[in-house]
Amino acid sequence: MAIDGLAVAALCVICFLWRLGVPSLFDFNEGLYVQAAREMLLRGDLVTASVNGIWFYDKPPLALWLVVACFKLFGVTEWAARLPVALAACGLTCLTWAVARRWFGRSAALVAAAALALSPIFIGTARQMTMDIHQALWVAVSVLMFWQCERSSGRRSLVWAMGAWTAMGLAVLAKSVPGFVPLPCVAVWLVWEHQGRPRDILRGIARTRPWFGIPLLLAVILPWHLLAYRAHGQEFWYQYWTHHHVGILTGQEFSHAQPFWYYAPALLASMLPWSFLLPGAIKHGFTGSAGEPGAASLRRLAAVWCVLTVILFSLMRSKLVSYLLPMYPAAAILIGEYAAASLSATRRRGYLIGMACAATVLLAASVAGIVVLTRSASAATDPEAQALLSPGMVAYGRAAAAVLGATGLGMIISLALRAPRMAVGMCAAGMAGFIITTFGPGIGAYQASVNAPLHAATARAAKAAAEGRPVAIYIGRPRRPSVHFYLPSGLYRGPLPPQDAPYLVEASEAAPLARFAAMAPTGAILADSHRLPELEKLLGYSLPVEYGAGRWRLVSTRPKPKP
Repeated sequence: MAIDGLAVAALCVICFLWRLGVPSLFDFNEGLYVQAAREMLLRGDLVTASVNGIWFYDKPPLALWLVVACFKLFGVTEWAARLPVALAACGLTCLTWAVARRWFGRSAALVAAAALALSPIFIGTARQMTMDIHQALWVAVSVLMFWQCERSSGRRSLVWAMGAWTAMGLAVLAKSVPGFVPLPCVAVWLVWEHQGRPRDILRGIARTRPWFGIPLLLAVILPWHLLAYRAHGQEFWYQYWTHHHVGILTGQEFSHAQPFWYYAPALLASMLPWSFLLPGAIKHGFTGSAGEPGAASLRRLAAVWCVLTVILFSLMRSKLVSYLLPMYPAAAILIGEYAAASLSATRRRGYLIGMACAATVLLAASVAGIVVLTRSASAATDPEAQALLSPGMVAYGRAAAAVLGATGLGMIISLALRAPRMAVGMCAAGMAGFIITTFGPGIGAYQASVNAPLHAATARAAKAAAEGRPVAIYIGRPRRPSVHFYLPSGLYRGPLPPQDAPYLVEASEAAPLARFAAMAPTGAILADSHRLPELEKLLGYSLPVEYGAGRWRLVSTRPKPKP
């Protein structure tokens, strides 16, 4: 067990902690959340976050509080901002491994840990400061504690129940309403487990002690909401609930509206290559009966957890792949147990078909990726595409495609040699190689071509602000909120300064920047170069360029002298 534990720890280090501070902040979400945490620290306000002095009601504050704590301990850096979510990912991976090992054995546990940690969407989300992994961790803790509560009695059952309600409260504080997912999952599992018998179902509900648990849940959730409402009243209610909850649910905000079937292909891609085992694993979860009663019960719970989460989020109009992350631990446990059971049994047809499909898709994706990169590298005209198709990024893309192709080919050869265990090992090793390639040379190339030019220009804007010059940001849509993180702290500490002092303006349209230029003749504007002609046309004169990096420019608001 010690060797397996070290292997899982090494997996966590490679996937979540290695080169965590590289690159600089991503846009859009990470830049927004990290700056909100930074302004919490600078303004000393732990109730309501802000970004550039504008109140930020996007999510509850648990993840922001953790970042503030890391900033206090380790300084205001990218590494410190990402550390809480990386540790949450490590904890969730270790929890998945431990639960699978206890109930399904060593092989199932190792495959489960690999299936979770090496899933593309999981590792990509775990290396950015967002709320999804925090919520996934506390949802998993809550569901598993409810399950333990049902299996225990007396004082132990009470302890598990109180832990489950508390964990659900933390899941809500991490990312709001989706944190309540444990309630329908456990309720449906109880109905399934007791075959619809009302008396047994009610006994199961009673074991969760809702008369104690609900007040405990409210004690975790309500204080922040009440304090925020007290501070900002109806503005908080509208922005937090109407805009960010009702708007997301109905698909009227944030451009996330997707069709009902969206999560079928999204899940297939986001958990590749393990996702090809998921249909058979879910079926096995509902129908399999091997093992001790606790193992069969956990298997059914995980199957309900997966299916119901997908159904609930499919009913929403707004959809993002990351919304499904709370079900990933359950999916990983099912995949690990299904793979281990298939390898030890004589009937492996479903498992072999899934592995063959995964290998074929990896091989096909490798070939397609190389062809697309070769054709697109010289034809890109959009500034975003040109940055993503720089020589360094193209070299990384080819290397990553080669790793995926070698993985798929190795899996096919292993299956052809009737060595399914080797195929699993090839799959895990290949995905680990892909991760090392991505966060080694890949992330360095991304930093050099995408993030570094913008943040180098921001550094020059920071120098102008330090000299007492008013600064404006004119980037347009999509915004680049990471820019704020690299500007001086003095611009964000306390209320915004009056107009005769250094101040910061951000706009995505030309007209406000024209007014800024008229009001601040000694100011500076950080802008996207392809937007400058529009602003200069509105002003009627050219803006002198003080610094240029890639597509980004720092220009002076002084009119350029005529020849």
